[in-house]
Amino acid sequence: GGLGRDARGGHLALQQGETTGSESVPDRVRFPNNETIVAISAGDSHSCAVDSKGLLFAWGCFRDSGGKFGFSGKVDIQYSPALMATKGEQMKDVMSGVDHVLALTKSGHVMTFGCAEQGRLGRMIKSECDAKTKAGDKVMWKE
Repeated sequence: GGLGRDARGGHLALQQGETTGSESVPDRVRFPNNETIVAISAGDSHSCAVDSKGLLFAWGCFRDSGGKFGFSGKVDIQYSPALMATKGEQMKDVMSGVDHVLALTKSGHVMTFGCAEQGRLGRMIKSECDAKTKAGDKVMWKE
């Protein structure tokens, strides 16, 4: 999921001489409208990109103490770049932690999403950041 493209094999595929589609060989990530990408970031199991229009794309998944979770309740792993809802804000830059994302808007605000454990989103009350509470993990963009 974190590669944003079909991939297979890795080391075993290379040993067998098969490199087509291998996750060990660099290949292009395709975006829905062939966007021009101006910023990228990657975490443990996710990747993100900002295009020249300020749109944010993400793919892969996050992990917390309860296992993996996707960017929405409907998709566990996003296998190709998906446009993220950013409340109408245009993005300027994006940074990733292991299992969370920080995006800088063109208006100078910071938006976060991902795993809320240990307060890493910077916007949750302490009880929602507890490893036993999943409420903070499922909340999307907030300032």
